[in-house]
Amino acid sequence: MSKRSLSKREADLVLALEWDNERLLTIKDIVKRLHCSSNYAYRIAHTLQKKGWLESVISGHFLLIGARRGPKGIPDMNPYVLARLLPKPYFFAYRWACVHHGLGTQVPVTVHIAIHRYRRPLELKNMRFEFI
Repeated sequence: MSKRSLSKREADLVLALEWDNERLLTIKDIVKRLHCSSNYAYRIAHTLQKKGWLESVISGHFLLIGARRGPKGIPDMNPYVLARLLPKPYFFAYRWACVHHGLGTQVPVTVHIAIHRYRRPLELKNMRFEFI
């Protein structure tokens, strides 16, 4: 990972996302915020990913690694942020629900999610999402 520097356009994007507390974004969000073409948005996203400001979650979706994550840009793993990518309606189940409500002390590595239709398990950022 190279150093975490920003050009003027990149800084405008990152500051706007941090100001609005947006942590998950798509290429369409970049196009909308910068008023640019989708090709330029892909280039910005790729550059920000190389510099350590974005992390690819799934194809076309990125997680913002903001300035508060330090100079090295250590990514934050919060399944609630990634839940925006899940089909609706859903809810967190079993051990993860217990941890959310303060009934458990250890955070599980596997997140169980109850949904209407079966989906294959999903592996994102060293966490396994199992759909029930």
